[in-house]
Amino acid sequence: MTKINDLKSDHKNARKRTDRSASLIQKSLEKFGAARSIVIDEENRILAGNGTIEGAKKAGLKNVRVIETDGREIIAVKRTGLSEDEKVGLALADNRSSDLSEWDNEMLQMLSEEHDISDWFDNKALNELSETPEKTENSGILKDRFGIAPFSVLNAREGWWQNRKKMWLDLGIKSEIGRDEDLTYNISKGDVGKRIMRAGGSTSVFDPVITELIYRWFSNSDSVILDPFAGGSVRGIVAAILGRKYIGVDLRKEQIEANIEQAKELLDFKEDYFANTFKNYDDLTPVQKIGDFFVKRDDLFAVNGVNGGKVRTCYYLAQNAKGLVTAGSRESPQVNIVAHIAKELNIPCRVHTPEGKLSPEVEAAKNIGAEVIQHKAGYNSVIIKRAKDDAKEQGFTEIPFGMECVEAVEATKSQVKNIPPNTKRIVIPVGSGMSLSGLLHGLIENNLDIPVLGVRVGADPTDRLNKYAPKSWKKMVTLVSSELDYHQHEEANDFNGLILDPVYEAKCIKFLEKGDLLWVVGIRQTSLPLKTNQPVWINGNSQNIDNLVKEKADLIFSCPPYVDLEVYSKDPNDLSNMDFGKFKDNYAEIIKKSCDLLNENSFACFVVGEVRKKDGTYYNFVGETINAFVKAGLSFYNEAILITMVGSLPLRCGNGFTKSRKLGKTHQNVLIFVKGDPVLATQKCGICEFADPSAFVDENEII
Repeated sequence: MTKINDLKSDHKNARKRTDRSASLIQKSLEKFGAARSIVIDEENRILAGNGTIEGAKKAGLKNVRVIETDGREIIAVKRTGLSEDEKVGLALADNRSSDLSEWDNEMLQMLSEEHDISDWFDNKALNELSETPEKTENSGILKDRFGIAPFSVLNAREGWWQNRKKMWLDLGIKSEIGRDEDLTYNISKGDVGKRIMRAGGSTSVFDPVITELIYRWFSNSDSVILDPFAGGSVRGIVAAILGRKYIGVDLRKEQIEANIEQAKELLDFKEDYFANTFKNYDDLTPVQKIGDFFVKRDDLFAVNGVNGGKVRTCYYLAQNAKGLVTAGSRESPQVNIVAHIAKELNIPCRVHTPEGKLSPEVEAAKNIGAEVIQHKAGYNSVIIKRAKDDAKEQGFTEIPFGMECVEAVEATKSQVKNIPPNTKRIVIPVGSGMSLSGLLHGLIENNLDIPVLGVRVGADPTDRLNKYAPKSWKKMVTLVSSELDYHQHEEANDFNGLILDPVYEAKCIKFLEKGDLLWVVGIRQTSLPLKTNQPVWINGNSQNIDNLVKEKADLIFSCPPYVDLEVYSKDPNDLSNMDFGKFKDNYAEIIKKSCDLLNENSFACFVVGEVRKKDGTYYNFVGETINAFVKAGLSFYNEAILITMVGSLPLRCGNGFTKSRKLGKTHQNVLIFVKGDPVLATQKCGICEFADPSAFVDENEII
């Protein structure tokens, strides 16, 4: 008996264990115990089995039973105490761990120079290994021309396809991250699912190559891609590298967070819209010169993706709170601000708002964990009182309606210090009047005699100004009213490249004169524009995609959940948890709402496959998908067959065919639809480069 720590790793080992392979070996040893022999020399150097020993150490094994041999006999390890399922799992794990390993090309080259390895690797094999694409340091090569013949059969098993896929994966894409391993396969589908999991199986990883082809064939570099079933990061990452804007919606918060982390790592992704933000209460946000105007960028105070003067006040009030409670109108950004501050501080949040369809702001608050409590529409005072009572009952901190508090005045007053003294006039949107009150106090404190124009965008603020503003406020400010009421948006909200809030600051633009300073209080999170090459993942239920997404799309591309084949979460709103009747109805609704967001004369593509019921017959999922798109007003335009890798198929069909006559399915259906005129839709896509179709035809093939 020898201690495992007495063994020496082989410094000439040319086999590299990937993280996935190492994890699988450890998992197998923990689950099934040791079952295969290793080879060591007289000096305890490991000649074969380095990965096994590494995994054994992590699994807590301590000892090695050594049997000496001159190699003229076979050493067999008789493993006892295994069930039939465990025997199958052990065999699969043993082979799978080897599949997931890689060759260390540099070590092989060195060994070939020092030793004769021609029996195992001839010069051709070594050259092929050395030519394997190295890990891509940037995405430049993936932006290059790439095309194949536009035929209706796409073979993902071919070498060129796998090479292209490797180029994508070498970026570091890990689509399976963010998924709970215990919820990947529906084990009610039978013992096969259990066996796959025991063998180290994981959730499906979407193919980046079919993603690239669909983007190149059915969109252009300026297109917005809408994905109602986002899942992993692949479709977003590929879109970003190819210059497309991507908006994906997914129900699972963990998946969204994982995707964002992937984007940060691979794309220098910045979650916040603002490149430089301020987070300390006393930080002085800058004044910028834009054209003939000054702009006070108080929107650059940001916490957890929300920004502006209200955020500063809320963040201050929320310190040391056990939880937050607030009241707000369904149009107010305050409910979302409070929810994000609570998320930042890891405390609960309760939002009181009038009943009715949730606005994007309230929906966003709900999606990050706020509890939304709706009340019968009526006087704000009633809802405010209920929020106060709720805060007292819960022992939580109340964030006042409209940020009506002394702290809001003080926070704004301190921001007046850097207003240029030569400012002709200060123009500020006026809702509750708290920002205006703080501004006026700041002017007095800093001895600045600058006229103020307040643009009313809400109810009459006089009562609050009388309470919080300087007594001389009526002499200091001129109030005018926007021609648009509070619930209306000013669409022209692009101010020389600066995006303004459509409910507040955007309504001030028409009142500006040369030399004025526009006080930018903030911009609601749901109005932030998309950045080119920056994927956007939205955590929410795609049944509400019409509220979650406000930008029109040029291509819909997605791979929906395959009924209950893979179960992604325990959420009852997750389609994979529904019976097929309910699934079908909700699925069709999501497709309809997604298609409503699709521009006219544009394409949509779903990659789907058939799924069996418990009795073995098909649901006709492909047919249901086609019907849903047609009912949504689109036309069925193209279909293709994607030939997929065999994977675990032999395990699943094998001997079972004799009993069931179920064919092993090795393809998926690529369904393409068009909204409007296919000729115009094609023109929008621009020039498409692809390989010469004739090059893919065998000369001996009978046509």
